[in-house]
Amino acid sequence: MKKGIVIIFLILLPVLCSANSGRYWVFFTDKLPSAGKVVTFPQRNIDRRARLGIGFDQYDIPVAKEYIDSLVSLGCRVHSVSRYLNAVSCYIPAGVKELILRFPFVRAIKPVGHLVRGREPVNPVPKSAFEDTLYGASYAHLARIFVPEAHRSGLTGRGVLVGILDTGFDTQHSAFRALNILATYDFIHNDTIVDNEEGESPEQHSHGTATLSALAGYLPGRLVGVAYEATLALAKTELVDQEIEIEEDNWVSGIEWAESLGCRVVSSSLGYYTWDDGTGYTYFDMDGNRTIVSIAADIAASRGIVVVNSAGNENVPPNYRELPDVWGEYIHNPENPSDSAWGCIIAPGDGDSVVTVGALDENDEIASFSSTGPTADYRIKPDVSAPGVNVACAMAGTIDEVGAASGTSLAAPLVAGVVALMLQENPSLSPADIMESLHSTSDRFSSPNFSYGWGKVIAPVAAGIMGGVYVRVFEQGTGYPIQDAAVQITSSDTTIFLSVNADGMAAMPLPDGEYTARVNIPGYRVEERGFGISPGVREQLSFGMVRIADQILVYPNPFSDSLIVLSELDTTETAPPLLVLVYSSSGQLILDREITDSYFFIWDGKNGSGNPVADGVYIVYAKRGKTEKLTKVAKITKE
Repeated sequence: MKKGIVIIFLILLPVLCSANSGRYWVFFTDKLPSAGKVVTFPQRNIDRRARLGIGFDQYDIPVAKEYIDSLVSLGCRVHSVSRYLNAVSCYIPAGVKELILRFPFVRAIKPVGHLVRGREPVNPVPKSAFEDTLYGASYAHLARIFVPEAHRSGLTGRGVLVGILDTGFDTQHSAFRALNILATYDFIHNDTIVDNEEGESPEQHSHGTATLSALAGYLPGRLVGVAYEATLALAKTELVDQEIEIEEDNWVSGIEWAESLGCRVVSSSLGYYTWDDGTGYTYFDMDGNRTIVSIAADIAASRGIVVVNSAGNENVPPNYRELPDVWGEYIHNPENPSDSAWGCIIAPGDGDSVVTVGALDENDEIASFSSTGPTADYRIKPDVSAPGVNVACAMAGTIDEVGAASGTSLAAPLVAGVVALMLQENPSLSPADIMESLHSTSDRFSSPNFSYGWGKVIAPVAAGIMGGVYVRVFEQGTGYPIQDAAVQITSSDTTIFLSVNADGMAAMPLPDGEYTARVNIPGYRVEERGFGISPGVREQLSFGMVRIADQILVYPNPFSDSLIVLSELDTTETAPPLLVLVYSSSGQLILDREITDSYFFIWDGKNGSGNPVADGVYIVYAKRGKTEKLTKVAKITKE
């Protein structure tokens, strides 16, 4: 019966092929016994599965050749075959889709998605920026995630096989001279050349060169990657030429290839959401279970691979809608077709098992471009964050030049490198173990959100080779974080100052020992805690700072959304009221408040009639009992 169908389709073939073809995924219903047993895997793959207790199953059985041959007989040109998805991607002649769907072994046909990857130009770093150290320009970002401490403990990624999916790599750069490359494959040209080939854009290898160098480059005194002694499998999966569509099937082929080799980690700085026919995924497809690459990524994780992917550089001003949840964050509204901005996580960053990475700026605040969550099913994404602004990387097309680039594309390989360090220390960790450790040891683990995830990674604590101290400094009573506080950490032989972020939080690894943490902020009672550190221990310290009597604070200055007037902590029934008067710069009274049930007042920038006041300078007079304060403040609109 099947043979007869093929003959009829062959008769139709000359007519059907005259039309333009499109590229689609064709999904099959089953895998035939004739496909044989599981594919033959190298020993690395077998060892990885044995270590993690993962068996071989239907995902390891090849796709039925008979099914593929039936598509070819209709004039379809097969591009890639996925055992994970039990599908092929192929060019389908116009009008043939309906005929293919009549095959009893065809489950569905879907268009192939296209890559979304903002260009991250690599700019030269002035020679003066290099430090006279091993790390050179890399030190600025590596020190912020405490990679040098991990290196000093002997963790360099040695013995861990890491796969990288990207646009190609300039392997002739001096930063890659010492690389341990196990395998390479070009899924664009179906060869093993991952450097630029004749006829390709000069920019083809730039993006991959940058990400590879951040992960594993080694040019002493100039640039050092996080896992510079890792073993590597390099996959060239994406074209950068603007005229050529860049498609997700190469990504699926790349991750199956990496998994088959026995990789423990795959780093990808790519994402997808558009289709060939002009339509595409919506935000509501970003639930971890709908997009092709997210499904493939989760299957790879079930095989024992830690998939690390960038969150995307899509956090531009789109239309937003408010979510009815406890986080009070905002997500992109995809219902406005005239709005070309995406604004949120892109696939496969929405995958349940994918370690999705956001980018931090040089102050460890979330970068303005870094895509935010939540996923469509309201899970927190990204998972963690890492430096992603002005990250030192190798410049493709040069012998030994080092530049700087920005993007979540640079943050992801830093985290993938940290994962390699974790696996070097403990090879028995599963992808779920890695995810849990990254979540529980990053600097915002106690209050994750849709921008930072669980926060900035702390490499040696995540790897379990050092303990860490996690500090939160806040205003007692209001609960508001106290920004820019310095926490003094002392032991018998050292003193370290730790600066908290805008949320009043900070974290750092510490050697074994006994310590004292002291917070001394003008206008507040000094707080002090003693604590001990040992490997793998996460010491949490909360400092609820209490105002000193006869003090009034007015902050922040300048302000945009709210101004806090804070007096001493005295909430007894006999405590005098807090009087707050706000005047314009010309002396006109615009707000008069007397607070009797609290020791603080928050001005929302509105006058006594409830109307917002204009940007400008205002005079705030505050009095409680015998204590009074007169302050000039500036109101500015947040950009």
